[in-house]
Amino acid sequence: MKQRPSNRALVALGAILAIVLVGCSSLLTDLQEPDPLALRTVLADLLPPLSDVDFSISRITAALGLAGATINGATVVWESSNPSVIASDGTIVRPPAGSDPIKVSVKAKVKWGTVTKEKVFEVTVAPMPAALADQVAEDRDAIQALPAGSTADTLVEGNLKLPTVGACGSTIAWVSSDTSLIANDGSVTRAAFGSADGTVTLTATITKDGQTSTKTIQVKVKAARPTASQAVDTDVAALAVSSLGTDTDLAQIKTSLLLPTSGVSGSTITWTSSDPTVIVAAGTVTRPASGSGSKAITLTAAVTSGTTTTTKTFNVTVLEVPATAAASVSEDKANLIGTTIKGTNPDLSSVSSDLHLPGTGSSGTVITWESSDPTLVSATGAVTQPSSDSGDKPATLTATITKDGVTETTTITVTVKCTTQYTVTFDSQSATTAATPTTVLVAPPATTIAALPTDPARTDYDFGGWWTGTAGTGYRFRTSTAVAANITAYAKWTPTGGGGAATGTGGGGTTSTTYTVTFDSQSATTSASPATVTVTSPAATTVSALPTAPARTGYTFGGWFTAVNGGGSQFLVATPVSANITVYAMWTATGGGGTTTYAITYNLDSGINSGSNPATYDVTTATITLAAPTRTGYSFGGWYTEVGLTNVATTLPLG
Repeated sequence: MKQRPSNRALVALGAILAIVLVGCSSLLTDLQEPDPLALRTVLADLLPPLSDVDFSISRITAALGLAGATINGATVVWESSNPSVIASDGTIVRPPAGSDPIKVSVKAKVKWGTVTKEKVFEVTVAPMPAALADQVAEDRDAIQALPAGSTADTLVEGNLKLPTVGACGSTIAWVSSDTSLIANDGSVTRAAFGSADGTVTLTATITKDGQTSTKTIQVKVKAARPTASQAVDTDVAALAVSSLGTDTDLAQIKTSLLLPTSGVSGSTITWTSSDPTVIVAAGTVTRPASGSGSKAITLTAAVTSGTTTTTKTFNVTVLEVPATAAASVSEDKANLIGTTIKGTNPDLSSVSSDLHLPGTGSSGTVITWESSDPTLVSATGAVTQPSSDSGDKPATLTATITKDGVTETTTITVTVKCTTQYTVTFDSQSATTAATPTTVLVAPPATTIAALPTDPARTDYDFGGWWTGTAGTGYRFRTSTAVAANITAYAKWTPTGGGGAATGTGGGGTTSTTYTVTFDSQSATTSASPATVTVTSPAATTVSALPTAPARTGYTFGGWFTAVNGGGSQFLVATPVSANITVYAMWTATGGGGTTTYAITYNLDSGINSGSNPATYDVTTATITLAAPTRTGYSFGGWYTEVGLTNVATTLPLG
């Protein structure tokens, strides 16, 4: 039998404290006593990509990565009371399996200018797990997802720091599905400006002493930002008559213009007018007096990004004021249309920001406003969105246009959109005591939850945080995770032992506990028999015999394992049983070498995938019928196999 290595794994301790310094006084007053939850949240924001590790001040188990010697302008130096366990550079040596945890005092010396403040944190380093399979599994689980606050739709712009050694001494090798975007070492090369954002699958292979496991992580890479020249060219090309806030021919301008000050690619736009007495740089129009004739004006837009500037001109003719008051009132009334009052809203049927309600008309009229519901739209155009449970609401605006004793009115109906709020549902997953509350709402302007619910509890299990998939899959959900849709977060549980059914003799004698081993035959043609076996302690600590081997057409049975697909550790007759447990049949396709498993990539466009859609398939997988994803406020239009949305995909056929 191969001897387990005695050398202890090295891991790196991340910065335990992040301090936002706004001055020396805040440095002296804002350092509070250690709060494990707060520290865990702060530390998560400092972690490098692909190291989304559960951090507890009372139990450090995985590589965290150093946040750097400078945080927000302050210099941070760390000192350790036990450098053999936690070095001053943050390196950690975990105790060997079976050892007691080791508590170390870690001191942070934070220097801001000439002021120095110290803070000591008590940190406990946990020993490595005993079983080799558990060591590999722990290193695999330590690289679950992108950094805290990220989601499956987060767009990566910089290089990724891919760990190559696990906390338990495993080696980690990475393979990228598209090295033109992400190299195997994590280097990112973004697609050229104007290209679509890319999606890459990173596969980590975690290995130690012949024990191997894999983890796949999908990463989206944002296309490159434009150069200064590209930004200017793009924004100049986008400037058109419709960009000026008018639907009218520029040769017949009667109302003020809405001149944009920035372009879609981030350039700044400044305007000059050949005659500011008629059109000022902001776009306000003063029409020539009646009888003085129309005025021809040249508007020049200077589009700038960095040191690059390009100009574009528009020739505008401003018409003179009508000859009579009645004509002026009639004209200004006609000008009160959606284009002139919508402000930054797309149209008057979808209002969520303030309206532009003019107090004067371009023909010299005075305009006053009244609202049917000032709680939605005030007489000045200020908009207050109703709550999401109230739904969208209409309001009628009445404009009174007056000049020289001539008056007309007009009404305009607008629809004010309700606020969009999202629900985060916390599924405690068979907890003995569920988390409270079970749902949390996120409403604008908030984009994250204010606090997580109370931790759930489950007999004989340790709580491992909230995750977007069951059993600790998906990505970790924290208070810093952006919420842009309804989402369910699931409790992750790790058995601690126990869980069987206890029975006593009734007279103070010995107590026995019965545990159940469930044998999951995993799509077998003929299942194992029996499907469950009980072990009653203390009389027995192992199963007396394994069930009959299952059979599956086209596959060879490879034994029972504590995780699917041969994961975890192998379950044998001699395996001790101290808790209820399920073991899974491992299958290898006949014909040599097994089958190739393919990942299925779902481009969800901010939607939430159906839980019935699988992540992988191989040539033996039965035909998959694709379920519809969901997205609040949208209807699903179907799955397609390419970005052109031409080839509809409703199933993935066998083979």
